[in-house]
Parts: sequence; C-alpha cells; structure tokens
Amino acid sequence: MINQNLLNQIRSALGSSINPNLTTSSKVFDLFEAYIFSFLLEAARNEPNVSIDYIDTNRNRATTFTFRTSPGQIFNGLYTHAEITFQRKRPLEAHVGVRVSGISKVLHECDVLLLEKSEAEICRNNSVSPQSSKAIIAAECKYYSPQNFGLELAREYLGLTSDFSSNCKYYFIYNTTSQSVEELLAHHKKGCWFRYVIPSRPADVELLKNELKNAIKNFVATRKYTI
Repeated sequence: MINQNLLNQIRSALGSSINPNLTTSSKVFDLFEAYIFSFLLEAARNEPNVSIDYIDTNRNRATTFTFRTSPGQIFNGLYTHAEITFQRKRPLEAHVGVRVSGISKVLHECDVLLLEKSEAEICRNNSVSPQSSKAIIAAECKYYSPQNFGLELAREYLGLTSDFSSNCKYYFIYNTTSQSVEELLAHHKKGCWFRYVIPSRPADVELLKNELKNAIKNFVATRKYTI
C-alpha cells in the first residue's frame, strides 16, 4: 500500500504529460526519494511565473521521467532531471541521486538536489561534480523500519552538514522516528530534519512542504540570483 501511495504523489507532482519509470514494484527507498523530489516540484510551482521542463540525457524533453535508483555523477547515466525557471532569476535544475563535491572536495551523494543550471552544465561539459556552494537545496532521504533507524544515520548526516556550503539548505528527511536520533540532532542544532514524512502523516508532510516553499521563496527573493 505504501508503494502505491508514494507513487500516486509522484505522478501527481510530475503532471499528466509525463510518467515516472518507477512502479509499485520498485524498491520503497527509491520511491521515497522520488516522493521527496515531488514536494520540491510542488514548492517551485507555488511561486508565480515559473516554468518546469523535464529534460532527458540527450537534452530533449522527456516522455518518461527516469529516476536514478543508485547514486551517480551528474554527467553520466540515463536519467531525467527537472529544469526550473523563475522570472528574472538564474535557472535551476532538480535531480535525484547525484554526487556533490563538499568543501573538502570529497564527494557526497545527495538523494535530492536543487542547484544552479549553469553549474550543472559546466559539470556535464567537463565531467566534474557540482560544488555544494552552487546548490540551493539538498536532502538526505531515509526510508527505514523503526528497528533499523539508528544513530549512525544521524551521525552520518551531521558529518555531511559540516562539509556542505552554508549557501545550501541541507535536510534530513525520514519516514519513522527515534528518540536517540532526534536527541542527537536537536543537541547539535545542525541542518534541518523532518520525521514521519509519509502519506499517512499529512500534518508532518505539510511541515516539510512549507519548509521547501519557504526555501524556494527565499531563493526567488535573493538579489544575487537575479539576472
């Protein structure tokens, strides 16, 4: 049932002009990443004068949205991304499962990534990874059973936040809860975390949606991104 509910949200956010390559038989964590990606699209559409196009590897408009189901480089692999353009702002791209270069130059996987289109094009043309300083939003998305959702995941996330540029809003988003995990996250006061992001918890989903809307709103309002 959870796979179907996640897939329904993904299809709704993409719109009727394109279908995802994911199905109810897909792995739930792949669906979960695409589910969070769908909220980013919805947040972008909340702004006036926005256009969103789905682009395939050959730089054509895609007929199927091919989500990555394993992490990869932005410059290779057969996948689809969203191009998001706001009026008089630098255009953006939204991706799933792309590696990003941290401050240390170490590569980190971003389950969901929103970055400047100009940076993405430089990376594709030169076979290099995006810099975290050019990212607007990044998210670590975890779908786990409660018994397997442990402190090591929170520690990993906290470590990643220290290697990401402060220009990027970096989120930890998961489907369950854990007292020890959340005590650790609250103590360090790093990043921004959201629990119970699943269709059966609409109030918790709404918290994430509102946060993404605010992040997009701040991008649109920031002068340095104006063209």
